[in-house]
Amino acid sequence: MAPSASQQPTTTVKERHYAQLSARLAHLAHNVADVHGHVELAAEHSLKTRVLAANQGSLFMAANAQELDRPNRAGAAGGEQA
Repeated sequence: MAPSASQQPTTTVKERHYAQLSARLAHLAHNVADVHGHVELAAEHSLKTRVLAANQGSLFMAANAQELDRPNRAGAAGGEQA
């Protein structure tokens, strides 16, 4: 009887330990799934940010081209008036 009595607490401890490990593993799996969702959202945001940056750059270049072309237009208009 002594071996089975000593075996019982060890089995209970192992079962409790495995249950605790299982709970922690489930929590970890949930966190990994949550991080995966955040990474996908960040990837989507980076693509949209790239499009916004390209649009902003094109607006800047268009405004800059108009500003650089202004002296040419003023000179041409002044030549026609004179």
